[in-house]
Amino acid sequence: MRIPPHIKIKTVRKQNKLSQQYMADKLNISQFAYSKIERNETQLNWNKITTIASILGINVWDLVDETKSLNEDDLNTLSPTSTIDLLKQLFDKYEKERELLNREIQNLKDQLKFQQ
Repeated sequence: MRIPPHIKIKTVRKQNKLSQQYMADKLNISQFAYSKIERNETQLNWNKITTIASILGINVWDLVDETKSLNEDDLNTLSPTSTIDLLKQLFDKYEKERELLNREIQNLKDQLKFQQ
């Protein structure tokens, strides 16, 4: 089951009995802006994700790996090897997507040449 980061953030925040206002203060944003994070209405950059993970006291990869559950036994258990494996998977995924997009761009260029 895939669990997106915004759901994990909200769940772990509540498990830690932290308020949205507390999180917002730590992130130097308004409570309303923070609530948008938990509703997935704000795209998070890497710095914000790592800061949130630090505030929540969990490994950043626990937030970004949608296949990782929220069981307390599972949180913070990534070894350096599994972190490297996760990074390799992410790079492979984006490399494949980049290749597909490059092929699509080339096909569109070819179609344009053909139409001229």
